[in-house]
Amino acid sequence: MAKLFEAININNTLLNYIVQEHQLFRTCLIEEFCPVMRVNPPPTNPAPPIPENPKFDKDSSSDDSSPNEPQ
Repeated sequence: MAKLFEAININNTLLNYIVQEHQLFRTCLIEEFCPVMRVNPPPTNPAPPIPENPKFDKDSSSDDSSPNEPQ
């Protein structure tokens, strides 16, 4: 289960990087390229908020716990 949360965290980090890179590109395009080339800038398109992933707590894992025995 810990590997799954680690993979999700890596994926979320990559998604954050891609969104920030895209915002930087749009800012450069709007502020630098469009005025020089005398073209209309693209419409604003704010990035969607990326929700935080829950933190994995190894202590709450039930992998090492003993199974419940019927009474």
